[in-house]
Amino acid sequence: MSVSLRFINISISHSNTTKAVIKTRVMGYGLPSSGTRVALLDRLRSFSVNRDEWIILFEPTKRRKRGVHTGRKGNSLSSQQIQSQFGGEDTNVTLYQSKKGIDRRQIQHGTDLRPINGAVLTSHIDGESQDKDIRSDKATVEPQGDSEEDTLALTRYVRCFQRSLFNCVDEVEDKIDQMLRLHTSTSPSVPPETAAVLIPPRYFAYDKSQLRGPPLIHFSRDIERLCCEWESSDLLTVNGRGIPIKYWGEFFKKSKTRSENSAWDSIKVEWGNWKFIAEEWQCFPSADAFRGEYSNATTQSRLTYQQILDRLTLHRKENAAQDAADA
Repeated sequence: MSVSLRFINISISHSNTTKAVIKTRVMGYGLPSSGTRVALLDRLRSFSVNRDEWIILFEPTKRRKRGVHTGRKGNSLSSQQIQSQFGGEDTNVTLYQSKKGIDRRQIQHGTDLRPINGAVLTSHIDGESQDKDIRSDKATVEPQGDSEEDTLALTRYVRCFQRSLFNCVDEVEDKIDQMLRLHTSTSPSVPPETAAVLIPPRYFAYDKSQLRGPPLIHFSRDIERLCCEWESSDLLTVNGRGIPIKYWGEFFKKSKTRSENSAWDSIKVEWGNWKFIAEEWQCFPSADAFRGEYSNATTQSRLTYQQILDRLTLHRKENAAQDAADA
């Protein structure tokens, strides 16, 4: 790169060479501008004979690397937190590169890597072939440093690997197809028009067309069975799954057919009584504790279904009156 130099002659004896003119020149060269006229002239003479100082004027502008936070941005709170956690940034300055330059190391490919490449290929190829379609016992290549033999060995290795890979992929696809066919044949099909009910811990999707009316059953003579069937029951089955009595209302309250609504209307009052008794049953640690509470104090006989409902209704009224008085 050729550098053109421009020389400036300053006449010291000229009357126009005042201190202000000399000071302007000194400031232009980046030198201190303080002092007398004689001191400024001496400073210029020293600068002119010192090549290491004035040659800097012809070098490219020095700029910092990209991503280095300086100035006001470097003093921000986020920059200080990043520096405290990951350490300070590299503040070394580098010469500015042209737009055509690239900030990465260029790898020079030469012939000195051929022996290493041959050794690596030999270590992978020298062994039993895993390909079922290749009949040869071993595929060995001893590179002699010739580029043609290295290329041939690499080509054979790639082809062997590709065939093995294709066979593995075919086997995996066959297994996936078998699993999909098995799953399709065993899982019940759900039509596109479905409904979902939350039966903890997840939603249960079912075919609304397969939903029938609630079972005609009564628990007035078997309260213990009612409390067992309340949380787990097979009396109502939807899409092959037993629905607990506790969630019957979630299915039939959302029904839009007239027949199902009328069937639910016929038992919803009784279902409310079941809920009343089952929730009270769950407040006791055992069945014996429930029987002891709801027994006749004189005869020690168990209370009937209706007597239990009457006592629960009375307790509820008393609790409501007490809450109103406390409020």
